[in-house]
Amino acid sequence: MVVATQLQTLGTVMHITFEGSSASGTLQAGESLAAGPEVRVLLGRRDDPLLEACARALGTWVALQPSAPKALLFALGLAPGTATTEEVRAKLLPALQVAVAEALQ
Repeated sequence: MVVATQLQTLGTVMHITFEGSSASGTLQAGESLAAGPEVRVLLGRRDDPLLEACARALGTWVALQPSAPKALLFALGLAPGTATTEEVRAKLLPALQVAVAEALQ
């Protein structure tokens, strides 16, 4: 489970699943996800495209890791209206990638 929050709560809880085309079930460099990771909101805001975009970006990155799981539980608590897609890509995703890479080792 990955948790990133500005709210001091879990925020929106999402289940991310992805499948690669390699035998191991994870993606290799140069491969792509045909339809991208599947993101399902389990609890929280269902009408926020920024949350889903962030989950998809993280899921795509996780799928490229050598020890990637087949699914990821992701909780993201963003304060409404505080981040744009560009801010998330520039600031939040690199920090999440570091945290997830440490957890996967």
